[in-house]
Amino acid sequence: MDLAKLQEFFLWGLIINIVICIIQFLFCLCLRGFIIKTHGKLFGLSEEVISKNIYLYFGIYKIVISALFLAPWIAIQIIK
Repeated sequence: MDLAKLQEFFLWGLIINIVICIIQFLFCLCLRGFIIKTHGKLFGLSEEVISKNIYLYFGIYKIVISALFLAPWIAIQIIK
């Protein structure tokens, strides 16, 4: 696999994951009440705990995207 293909792989992986993150954020924003009600009933969690977990999830997801796709793509840009 040459460097151009690897660069393209990381770029498309980054784009796809950012789009997924944005879609999930919009769902959480628009369906907040439904999410809290459903998870509250299923797992017996309070609104505060659910909100903290959603915030934590998005933080971890962004870190993973950065570590697995953004950093390698930038590294390839630098050495190319």
